[in-house]
Amino acid sequence: MIFLGRLGAVVEILSVFLFTRLYGAETFGIFTLFWGYVLILMVVCGTGMTMALQRFVPGETSEARIHRAVRYALLIPVGIGLGIAAVIALLADEIAPFFNAGAGPETVANFIRIYVWTIPIMGLVESLTAAIRARHVFGPEVKIRIFYEQSLRLLGGVGFYYLGYTVYGLFVSHLIALGLVAVLALRLVSRHYSVAMILRSAADGTGMLRDMIQFGGVMVLPELSRKLQGNLPLIFLNALIPGAAGAVAVTAYAVARKIVSALQVIRESFEYVLAPIATAERRKGEAGELQEIFSFATRLMSTVFIPAATLVYLFRLELLRAAGEDFQGAMLATASVVIVILTVGRFLEVLVGPTNSVIAMVGRYRLPLINAVAGAMTTVVLLAFLVPVHGLIGAAISVVIGTNVTSLLAFMELYKLRGLQPYNRTMAVTTLSAFLLSGILYVFVSGAAAFGLGAKLAAGVLGGGLVFFVVVRLAMTADRGRAGKTLSAAADTGPQS
Repeated sequence: MIFLGRLGAVVEILSVFLFTRLYGAETFGIFTLFWGYVLILMVVCGTGMTMALQRFVPGETSEARIHRAVRYALLIPVGIGLGIAAVIALLADEIAPFFNAGAGPETVANFIRIYVWTIPIMGLVESLTAAIRARHVFGPEVKIRIFYEQSLRLLGGVGFYYLGYTVYGLFVSHLIALGLVAVLALRLVSRHYSVAMILRSAADGTGMLRDMIQFGGVMVLPELSRKLQGNLPLIFLNALIPGAAGAVAVTAYAVARKIVSALQVIRESFEYVLAPIATAERRKGEAGELQEIFSFATRLMSTVFIPAATLVYLFRLELLRAAGEDFQGAMLATASVVIVILTVGRFLEVLVGPTNSVIAMVGRYRLPLINAVAGAMTTVVLLAFLVPVHGLIGAAISVVIGTNVTSLLAFMELYKLRGLQPYNRTMAVTTLSAFLLSGILYVFVSGAAAFGLGAKLAAGVLGGGLVFFVVVRLAMTADRGRAGKTLSAAADTGPQS
């Protein structure tokens, strides 16, 4: 299942490049922008019900109350989503002129009328898969949400294009893909719950609905901040750059961000692994062990990130050209700069370690919310000032600063509250070694490029593999102790959801 999850991420990256080539930068830009709005609206519609299920289902012994909780978690997001979708569909003609696209308001309005129905369907999928997760069944959810959803969207998008639906095919195919995913999720739910009990569940007189809404409501704001942080650049680029250029700018940023997202996996993996370890160490009161693990994780993250970022930099132009004919000239150059800026931003995040997870796990639950809101507000202010002047580059700078405000606040809080910081002589040595080896890798691959793209690719694979092996060995063997063994054992399980 973990393999399918990883494969699903590869399919998603492949989809971005294929859809941009087939449908063009403008259409894909509007599609990406609308998907960003859907993700934001989903947080509002969901009212934290998916998190509430994780709180209320595992602790319940009464199957009647468990099924009632699932019923509430299905009805609320889907009901709100249907209401919002209906209103937006009715107002599509009035909303369409607010989007910058060369297709014209009438076509954009049709895009809206089609795609808006992903909101209630996504609400259904989110709640169904959350119900499965609440039963501690993780593998099938990964298969459905990451592999099947991405694969069906890719196959549908390509299929509709070659059937001649070159304008609306991308939107219709995603809508159908989500519908099929909802059917698969419902079948999975029927194996672990009684669908009849869910449908017949009566109103709860003990306040379960009230408790679920109260608990879920607390979860909405931090999740909304994260979604805004990721999608605000798309919104501002389209809103502030007139005409078709606004949609094309969204695509350029989305493709650059997707390329850099491969580097983000390094940080996310350690965030996932370190969170439960931090919780366990806090309960045992072993601050020294947590410090050792925190330092080890940060050292390994930074040493792996540096050669990975070097390869992204070396192949950034080839990757952008793979996204289609729109990536030429000024657009290619600008998107290339955006990749560099976003990569630097990710490296700065890596240098402070997986602080966001640790600060939440050591018992300071409000601080991540404060940090996320501070980062999102910083991003909004900078986007408003920088995008009108610097366009894509301004958007990238805004996001880098905003996300690093969140990480830096968490780092300072963690140091003040627990005295935790990852820096020592060993990290300095391994990080400098990673820079030195990556410099050699850069020279090697750049030299091979003179013999053609094939030679460059071969040099990247061979040289990159050798450098990764060396830097990982350096980071793993330097003062590894219990920290390395603990973190490695946790990492072997991989993300479950």
